[in-house]
Amino acid sequence: MEKYTFDFLQEIFPELAEIGRDIENIFYQDPQSVLIKGRIFSELLSKRIAEKDKLYDIQYLKQVDRIQELEKEGVLSKEIARAFDTVRYLGNKAAHEHIESGVESAFKMHKNLFQIAVWFMEVYGSYEFVAPKYKHPQPKSSVHIVEKLEEKISASLEEKIKVLIEIASKQNTSNQTEELTEINNAEIAVGLEIEDKQSVDSEEEAEAERIISRGYRKS
Repeated sequence: MEKYTFDFLQEIFPELAEIGRDIENIFYQDPQSVLIKGRIFSELLSKRIAEKDKLYDIQYLKQVDRIQELEKEGVLSKEIARAFDTVRYLGNKAAHEHIESGVESAFKMHKNLFQIAVWFMEVYGSYEFVAPKYKHPQPKSSVHIVEKLEEKISASLEEKIKVLIEIASKQNTSNQTEELTEINNAEIAVGLEIEDKQSVDSEEEAEAERIISRGYRKS
């Protein structure tokens, strides 16, 4: 059976353990969803903490307010409250700002989730609980990563090809215009040469007629 980071939550909070598995299954393929699921993870956990401490009123507050109240009540230390806030910030940014998040943010999310989950188990779990050593999620398959890279490369190549086609099209249009201009200029030049030749021929014919005419008068 494959081992997941948050499997230690399975006995007392199976729902969180399941979300943890989902996070690690998509970790490298979809970091954006990792952040959103991480936020859900932390919200469920903070509500369970409020329930455990019989602070029922704060269960219905916004996450930011619930964290503040839990810290004010002395339930959360500053360090754990800060970890909750980091998770909340990363999750909100991914959900509302529509900015594509990278694996670096997913790593930060995962590590903070681990910190608060371990703290939860140490405070509310079994006395026999021993915190595992933190490890980054391992890629499930290199195939998905390669496919993702291929998609990005393909999209990039398609965009570059479009740009090159546009440039070539503009160059062809420019070249055709230049060729038409050259042809027109050549036609004009040929026309001028023909006109010049016709003019010269006419002058020569006129001169010949004058000479012949003078010859007749002398005789």
